[in-house]
Amino acid sequence: MAKDPAVLFYTSDFLIGVADMPFLERGYYITLLCLQHQKGHLSEESICFALGLNSVSQIPKVMEKFDKDKNGLYYQHRMETEGRKRAAFTESRRKNGEKGGRPPREQAESKNHVDNHMDNHMEDENENENEIKNTNEKEIEKKIEKKQDLQSERFDEFWAAYPKKVGKGAARKSWMKIKPTKELFNKILSAVEVAKKSKQWQKENGQYIPNPSTWLNQGRWDDELSVNIQSNGKAKNVSFADIARGLGDEH
Repeated sequence: MAKDPAVLFYTSDFLIGVADMPFLERGYYITLLCLQHQKGHLSEESICFALGLNSVSQIPKVMEKFDKDKNGLYYQHRMETEGRKRAAFTESRRKNGEKGGRPPREQAESKNHVDNHMDNHMEDENENENEIKNTNEKEIEKKIEKKQDLQSERFDEFWAAYPKKVGKGAARKSWMKIKPTKELFNKILSAVEVAKKSKQWQKENGQYIPNPSTWLNQGRWDDELSVNIQSNGKAKNVSFADIARGLGDEH
């Protein structure tokens, strides 16, 4: 089977994440993301060959965004996660196709009508009610488990992105209380990327970075932090709100 050519790519998250990188490094970064999606985890040799470099030490800012697996290969955590999501989605569509896909609306309505008619006349009423009750309980349990798995996966992404790795258990409890929606989840990750570039988080070797559980409990993703970026060769301080509105560029 050919490699899936597509993966979800959140443009706002990317732009915020590379706000302090020159355009050449942004090009390196997006190239490695695409290469990882197509080839999997990357060796230093393959990275250097793709970018025309002698060593990954030549692009430290870019490589900060990548982790190493147990075999010493590089990968970007968010791309890894989005790739798994896409693979699961396409597999579910494939299985539906093998089953014949969704039946036409008229056919489905007709079948439901016949099934309901036969159920009402051929099954014992009490037995039918118990079956429905058990089915509903199982459906509810499956939905709860699915939501828990989703939030656990989202927390793992947050933990990988957050620079201060202390109190993971407390942070996970805080996360499960919040249970962020997809929109809030993306906002949280974007806010972390911005905060990592702020003066507050960079001074004193990160001494003033809050514990992750504290940051979550206090809803700190709404903080207005100043970020120093390069614009037309000049340093400029802009807030997260400015970046989100696209006002960080010189006009």
